[in-house]
Amino acid sequence: GGYAIAVHHVSTPIGSGEPYVAYIEEADLPADAGHCTAEGPGLHGGKEGELSMFTITAFDAAGRQRRRGGDKFMVYVSGPSETRIYGDVEDNGDGTYLCTYTPPLAGGYAIAVHLADTPI
Repeated sequence: GGYAIAVHHVSTPIGSGEPYVAYIEEADLPADAGHCTAEGPGLHGGKEGELSMFTITAFDAAGRQRRRGGDKFMVYVSGPSETRIYGDVEDNGDGTYLCTYTPPLAGGYAIAVHLADTPI
């Protein structure tokens, strides 16, 4: 928010006597795994051999959505016949990340999303 700052020496204003106005921005806190979310159709199903996708939205520890990228998300997909693949994570530069993977076989899959080494 904005702050008005008046500068005085003892009780005498310094300068024009008009307050200076300073705008204080919110702290740019890093993403917090406990607050980040993932949603989209690729978390609920898909088709063998076809691209599945979902979106991660990064939030900081104060619960505020991040407005820039640079966070290190990883997507791990495991499925039938010991299938193990990594999903692709595309940084949109605005605190959201497009995640894609292509399941090679029909069957059930588990999808794990991590921020660095911590699951979200």
